Amino acid sequence: MAEQIQAIKRHINSVKNTEKITGAMKLISAAKLKQSTDHLIYTKEHIEPLISKFKQVLTCDIAPDLYCEENLEMRRFEEGTVTESQKDSIKELCILITSCKGLCGGYNSSLIKHAADMNESVATIFAPLGDKGFNYCNKHGFEVFSVEEFADTYAEHAHELSYEQIYKLSSAILELYRKSEISKIQIVYTKYRNPIAFDIDTQLLLPIKKASLHKDDDINNNGLFDHDSGTRYFDEIAEAYLSMKILRYIAESTLCEHAARRIAMKNANDNAVKMIEMLSNKYHTARQNAITGEMIEIIVGHESQKLKKVQRIIGE
Repeated sequence: MAEQIQAIKRHINSVKNTEKITGAMKLISAAKLKQSTDHLIYTKEHIEPLISKFKQVLTCDIAPDLYCEENLEMRRFEEGTVTESQKDSIKELCILITSCKGLCGGYNSSLIKHAADMNESVATIFAPLGDKGFNYCNKHGFEVFSVEEFADTYAEHAHELSYEQIYKLSSAILELYRKSEISKIQIVYTKYRNPIAFDIDTQLLLPIKKASLHKDDDINNNGLFDHDSGTRYFDEIAEAYLSMKILRYIAESTLCEHAARRIAMKNANDNAVKMIEMLSNKYHTARQNAITGEMIEIIVGHESQKLKKVQRIIGE
């Protein structure tokens, strides 16, 4: 009985230590959640207007056809880069944003499952931003875009990537897109709903759906681009556009990651509290049983001594 009580006591101490860790991680996640919320608000206020302008430029009448969704079917196939027989074999590219850490519930597994479903429906090249997605793609034999060149970028925390790293990756992806080796560029990320819920979402980055222009917009003014006969400036704008879109979705995914981790740590902390309460009841029950057993032994011994004393008196 004493060994059982000691074992329960050690179990309680172990769960209490776990509760301290999960409680601390819950507070850290809550603080990071606030920072990520501020960062997402900043991104929406300052980056999205610029993305919108880039989108208008890339879908205007004088822009190259390959960036506009309406001209997708005509996109450079007539140039001889891809023959008609090769159209069906063209792959899509998916930028998959995951985290580098666990302890965030089903956050990573939901993203990875969604990516696996995409790969089953159509041949997909993945550009995984985050160690969890990168390791999964390597383990299951998914095709990863330029893994030798961007292995360090893929293995880093997505929210710690610099603009230069994202821009370099975007330029390489767009080079593949311009050669018609991929038909679409999509991104899989987590869409923030509220502090306790998020959705897995897929957004088409390229080709772009044509933007509606206001009356005062002069994007279609050919004089803006008559100093360059080629498409170099549009290509540079496309690289900046894709980089900023990726950074914007990274900001939202990071917010969802911290929200998921805060919820997971809160649940773990609540479970630890319940387990401590259950073990404490079990400990007190075992201790009370031990005390009751000892009292019974004392009473039995005392009664036995009284019985022997009575028998001795009777014998005399």
